[in-house]
Amino acid sequence: NVWNMDKLGIALGVCGNSMILSGSRKPKTYKQVPENQRWVSAIESICTMGYYIHLLVLFKDKQVQILWFIANNISDWLIMTTLKGWTLNVMALRWLNEVCLPET
Repeated sequence: NVWNMDKLGIALGVCGNSMILSGSRKPKTYKQVPENQRWVSAIESICTMGYYIHLLVLFKDKQVQILWFIANNISDWLIMTTLKGWTLNVMALRWLNEVCLPET
């Protein structure tokens, strides 16, 4: 089995439609966002056979609130918090032992 793993950064609190006008020779255009924007990291993994491992979702916070989630959509996620928002070795080991190894 061949597995691919990826870490995603997801911005929270950014909503709305916007249009950006830019020259065609400019490769990238950036849009300024509020400084209080929060980010969540998610680690996902999928196999070439189509199987996937349940997510590790990492919040930069002291705790999460159940109201942040849609009911019945997170029952198999491993949700963790960290004060800095970084993936720490202890978190990676917990995900490996509780999610990755049992599911592969």
